[in-house]
Amino acid sequence: MIRHSICSDCYMYCHLEVDVAEGRIRGLRGDPEDPVYRGGICIKGANAHEVTYSPQRVTSPLWKEGGREAGKWVRITWPEALTRVADGLEQIIRAHGPKAIVAFAGYPGTSRCIMSTLFTRSLGSPDIVSTTPLWCEGPGMVADHVTVGGPITHFAYHDLDHSRCYLLWGTNPQASHPPYWKKIVEGCNRGAKLIVVDPRKTTVAGRADVWLPVRPGTDGALALGMMHVIINEELYDTPFVKAWCYGFEQLREHVQKYPPGEVERITGVPAESLVQAARLYATTKPACMFARNGLTRKPNSTQACRGITLLVALSGNIDVQGGNLLPKRLDGFVSRGEMVFGKAWRLPAAIEAEARGAREFPLWTGPNGVGATSHNSLVIDEMLSAHSGVKGAIVTGNNYALNTPDPQRVREAFRRLDLIVAVDCFQTPTTELADVFLPAVTWLEREEIGPEWHSLHIPASERAIEPLGEAWDDNKIFIELAKEMRARKLLPHDFIPWNSVEEFLDFQVSGLNMRFDDLKKQRRLAIPIKYKAYEEHGFNTPTGKVELYSTLLERYGYEPLPVHHELPRSPAPGSDVRRAYPLQLIAPREARFFNSRQRHSPSLRKTKPVATVEIHQRAAAERGIREGDWVWIETGFGRCKQRAKVTENVPPDVVSAYGYWWYPEKPAPDYGCFESNISMVIPDGPPYDPIEGTSWLIGHLCEVRKVEEE
Repeated sequence: MIRHSICSDCYMYCHLEVDVAEGRIRGLRGDPEDPVYRGGICIKGANAHEVTYSPQRVTSPLWKEGGREAGKWVRITWPEALTRVADGLEQIIRAHGPKAIVAFAGYPGTSRCIMSTLFTRSLGSPDIVSTTPLWCEGPGMVADHVTVGGPITHFAYHDLDHSRCYLLWGTNPQASHPPYWKKIVEGCNRGAKLIVVDPRKTTVAGRADVWLPVRPGTDGALALGMMHVIINEELYDTPFVKAWCYGFEQLREHVQKYPPGEVERITGVPAESLVQAARLYATTKPACMFARNGLTRKPNSTQACRGITLLVALSGNIDVQGGNLLPKRLDGFVSRGEMVFGKAWRLPAAIEAEARGAREFPLWTGPNGVGATSHNSLVIDEMLSAHSGVKGAIVTGNNYALNTPDPQRVREAFRRLDLIVAVDCFQTPTTELADVFLPAVTWLEREEIGPEWHSLHIPASERAIEPLGEAWDDNKIFIELAKEMRARKLLPHDFIPWNSVEEFLDFQVSGLNMRFDDLKKQRRLAIPIKYKAYEEHGFNTPTGKVELYSTLLERYGYEPLPVHHELPRSPAPGSDVRRAYPLQLIAPREARFFNSRQRHSPSLRKTKPVATVEIHQRAAAERGIREGDWVWIETGFGRCKQRAKVTENVPPDVVSAYGYWWYPEKPAPDYGCFESNISMVIPDGPPYDPIEGTSWLIGHLCEVRKVEEE
């Protein structure tokens, strides 16, 4: 029997066919009708059933008997678990108010986390802590918002099928977005051009017509240099700029500070390569910009992302076939994104204004914030304060004590709470800190409506097998918890009115005059594409135009034109810190794992059993390091241990380490999370990006030393 499911092991949400016999999965393969991957499947999806069937899965509710630190996990029933959680929440809320509860979620728009977000808001708390938006896409989301009024580069639809030029900035889609890479390869085979901005010479960069090996942290200067060429050589889309862009003359004057020669000095990118890339991108139409996390996760990220968004505008590639499309929707469908970001699903402005970070970063957090989440590090600061107002945490699909900078600090913050509720499939370094463990299903065991933004289709995901043991759908867990709190009259803002998961799924498509079962029969609905929608309504900005000069940034006291600021503790030649730490650390995505997930898959771990760091062969030779040696990666803050991979594909002064490493096969409660986890070398605190608030996660100066016999 074939079941049609949507893989949620990363953000591509590929459509897969699951081969099931006698209630057990025999294999997975790509769905030929998948509008994005078209029958493809990555290594994570092909081995997803190994995670579902892992003997380390926890499939029964657990309670920490005897106290959080010295206690022992004991099995309890679901009614007992729900009562214990509700009792703990009630005690905190009546004593300290609902703002004492914080949700720690993965990306809040995912199926796993959307209901925990709505549940926490229903209690009356505005504080949702999420790793991925703030630390990954956040700067791009804010940059797009203040420039065009909505997503255009990050979490937007990239019309790769019709592009004649691809500009990939800070991304290696072969590893991070395989369906996109398949489309790009197909496009290049048809004659499309490829420009890649990446300090590493990846397979993707090796295929590029123009490769720009930018020094980490200087992307903003590179974007401004490309704008200098495009504007001065009058390669911009004159009709679009004249009719739909605000502040062009100010931008023209501003970019004169960034001629190619000066940008070469800042970025290390040869001036002739910069000029070639700018001309190719501006004159090859239509062109599509795909930018990701190599561009973000630094204190100067939002302004760098602004530069990227402005390049899309100047080239006239906004909402045209083959370019970067504005959001599309099907009237009547209630998407996950709408339930996270839509005003109807948000708390009153006065309450959201109290979210941690709303005062410091109002364009990200609070009633006017794009992120609809709190500032992660400021929440941890509060938890560690002498008179903390945070007393309880609901942790869903988020290995926060591993994924955050300075994980030891976060563990100490969690230890100070009165109640921690964990919803997950496995025990992790984070869930081991909890009082109650609520077992969740994997995506192969649930039914849901997949996200639509990346494919412009509304897909139904069919349950492949029945849930193992007593595991519940995350949505069911929070629907039942909402019933408990509603009965206690502690759900003042009820965003979870449904009695079951089935009722919730029916609600999402009820405006389309159908039920979820009807969607399952059709498998997916296409969202119609209307190009140049701005011609009818304008752009959702204060001027109604693309704001090259941002009036919104100006209103909030930020620089209205994109400006490059060097990273703090920059790798400028001759500095004292450069002598002690002469290398620069970056942390890209791995093809086998999505953040800290999939470590329970035997097949994936067989091909990648330990964490590795790529180091240039010259830098390795200078340090006596050989292929396969264990090495220490050290910053002025801390160190971790990974295995060396000696290569010529990174610059001599850059090392590329893979993050989020832990070893589930090692003893609880830490599971080896302090050994190879790159977060151990990164502090949790300022400097933050001044506009969006992201932490400084990549680009730190470091040294690499061979581990001597211990």
